[in-house]
Amino acid sequence: TVSTGTTLTIPAGTFVKIAYNGINVSGTLLVDGTAASPVTFTSIKDASIGGDTNNDGATTTPKVGDWSGINANSGATIRIDRAVVRYSTYGVSSSAASTTIRDSSFTKTSWTAIDLSSPGGFPTNTGGLSTPVITGNTITDHGTDAPAIAISNYNGGYDLRTANLSNNTSTGGGAHQM
Repeated sequence: TVSTGTTLTIPAGTFVKIAYNGINVSGTLLVDGTAASPVTFTSIKDASIGGDTNNDGATTTPKVGDWSGINANSGATIRIDRAVVRYSTYGVSSSAASTTIRDSSFTKTSWTAIDLSSPGGFPTNTGGLSTPVITGNTITDHGTDAPAIAISNYNGGYDLRTANLSNNTSTGGGAHQM
C-alpha cells in the first residue's frame, strides 16, 4: 500500500513478487525502469525471475490472476515507465488518478491490462482534469472477454480530448482488443 501523502519510487531492475492482493496506491507510485532493466511485477509463484522466492521448489507455477494488480485510487498519481506486469487479474486499474504508463508490457492478465475510469470526477489535487498518458505499451494474452485497454469517463474526470493514447499493441486477447 502506498498511503496518501507518501511516494514510493521503484528503481530499474527491481522485481516485485506479490502473493494475492495487489499494490493499492493512494499516494504516488513512480516506477523507473529502463529498456535494459525494467521493473517487474509478477506472481510470487514466478520462479523465472529472482528464483524460487516462495520456497516450494516446482510445486507451484504462476498463472493468470495470481495477484490482483496495481490499483490507483482517486487523487493518486502513478507514473510507470518500462515495467513488466504479468500473472495479474488486471495490470493497472486507475480510478480518477493521474496516470502515465509508458513503454511497458502486460502479459497473462485474466482481465483488462489497463483500465482507466473516473467515477469520482476530478482526479487532480488542483481540481483540474487528469490527462492520461498511455503510450508504447505491449499487451499479450489478456482476458478473452475483456478489452486490452478500457477507458470509461463517467463524470468527466479524464480529459480524453488531450489524452496521449498512442503506439500500444495487443495480441492474444480474444474478441476485444482495444
